[in-house]
Amino acid sequence: MALTVQDYVCSTEELLDPATYPKSALLGERCDLVMKGGITSGIIYPHAVCQLAITKRLNRVGGTSAGAIAAGAAAAAELGRDAGRTDTGYARLAALPAALAEITAGGHTRLYHLFQPQRSTTALYRLLAVMIGRGGRWNKAIRALLAAVRLIVAVPGLIGIGFPAAVLAGAIWQGAAWGILAAVLLLIVGVGLAVIWSLIQRVARDLPKNHFGLCSGLQHPGSRQPALTEWLVEEFDRIAAKDATTGPLTYGDLTAHDIELAMFTTDLSAGTQNQVPFRTRTWAFDPTEFRELFPERIVDWMIDHPPAPRDDADARVFDAFAANGLCPLPLADDLPIIIGVRMSLSFPVLLSTVPLHAFDYSQKPPTIVRHRFSDGGITSNFPIHFFDTAIPNHPTFGINLVATDRLHVDQAQNVWMPDSNSEGILARSQPVETIGGFVGALRNSVQNWADSMQTRVPGYRDRIVAVQHTKTEGGMNLDMEKDVVLGLAKRGQYAGSRAGSFDFINHRWVRLRSFLQTLEEIAVPAATTIEAPRPSPDVPTYREMMAGPSPTSYRRPWNAADGNVVANAVVALAEAYRSVTPDDGQSMFERGAPAPHPQLQIRPKP
Repeated sequence: MALTVQDYVCSTEELLDPATYPKSALLGERCDLVMKGGITSGIIYPHAVCQLAITKRLNRVGGTSAGAIAAGAAAAAELGRDAGRTDTGYARLAALPAALAEITAGGHTRLYHLFQPQRSTTALYRLLAVMIGRGGRWNKAIRALLAAVRLIVAVPGLIGIGFPAAVLAGAIWQGAAWGILAAVLLLIVGVGLAVIWSLIQRVARDLPKNHFGLCSGLQHPGSRQPALTEWLVEEFDRIAAKDATTGPLTYGDLTAHDIELAMFTTDLSAGTQNQVPFRTRTWAFDPTEFRELFPERIVDWMIDHPPAPRDDADARVFDAFAANGLCPLPLADDLPIIIGVRMSLSFPVLLSTVPLHAFDYSQKPPTIVRHRFSDGGITSNFPIHFFDTAIPNHPTFGINLVATDRLHVDQAQNVWMPDSNSEGILARSQPVETIGGFVGALRNSVQNWADSMQTRVPGYRDRIVAVQHTKTEGGMNLDMEKDVVLGLAKRGQYAGSRAGSFDFINHRWVRLRSFLQTLEEIAVPAATTIEAPRPSPDVPTYREMMAGPSPTSYRRPWNAADGNVVANAVVALAEAYRSVTPDDGQSMFERGAPAPHPQLQIRPKP
């Protein structure tokens, strides 16, 4: 009898038991994991990760936005796996959904309280919270009206409300019925204009002051609940069994135990995608700005762990940073993981951007400029290509979040993963029948087209688990009810359980066949070009170039003999492919290769 999803799922009690998770040394199977962004949809991930960790050791984890939070927590849990305590590792991670679903004295879940506005953005946040919160249509309309009125600032209020109110008072004094009616209408229009004027003024004034976000991630003055960034710092340390007195959890703590953590962030100033931790040493931070976004102990640690200059050029750059009140960003080994996570989850408008500074060498003379980093999901919300290799030796699972109009009563049926090589080829379609649907489809296509196409590629789609959710779950639904939060967590556990039925041998065959086909498309044309004659008398052939001296424009010359060896190898590889190509022109690797056909793209590493 074939096993079902439920056969792999543990009870909640088992997930909370440290004994459920074998020690690292006892696990022969490894895997990587990539998780999609989705703000509060991230509540799906803790139990998914825990279920997966029962049979596999997590080697590399990554994601964007909420997926970056989950990736940080998963990496911390893998580090704390061997501590064997209920307050560390996967047992601690398994307890998070219930803790976040707990109802506080204010009637909201702890998840809701993680998002706290600053004093200057409170009025704007109240209006947003009503619009995306729970409640019936009329209830929300009344609360939205009250929140909108509270937005009004002095000058618009005086003009839009004060003047019509004075007219109304005069009309009442004179007993003019038509005058009273006209004044009431004028007052209604004035209130509306005052709200719009105040809204524009607050957005233009208050958002930039708070780094273009309603919530900085730190606690609102007077709040009794921890805010998102503070909570994450403490949870990462606890899950990883990290002694806070020795400093925060860093990327170096993870790599020392063969755990890799990565996430994307978007540099709005340059319009580029960046992977954290950074591959370069060019960034600096302003301690004053960072104290507005991160706990004191994180900023103090970063100040105390600057990178050492490698040469005189580095020393001059660091001196220039210091002269402008900036500190060089620590190298990856000393960089707290909360920095990368926070940079990746900066959902536009809801969470403040993270500012870093760097020299702009396109200006003369070079000038230090501020770059603002926002949500990694802007450029890639589901980077399933993270940790990818041409032919993998262990699987990289992906958890995708998929919107649906209707859920099955059985949570296991709301989780899907391809069961055969032919499934998952077609893209999921959404009907576009309204203006709202049209605008939403445009936004989704601009943001997610690359990720959506990647999820259909052979060797990618078979390792992706799709978790369905409705428009009232996850995303910007900050104020979900307790049962909804726990339902999402259970759905995530079913997603993690699908790894138990994953056919890795078949996956290896698919990736190998796809790779050999793609390699053929590269090698054969390249060999033809290498062996081609000179395009003109003064332009050498590629063979002559590879077997000759390297150009003087390159700092590190190559060995001509080595270049000739590689040229011969490319030509020999092409000949090998040609030798297995029948008369019909299709090689044995091209005929019947997995569909759809992948395409190689060359682009810079983020």
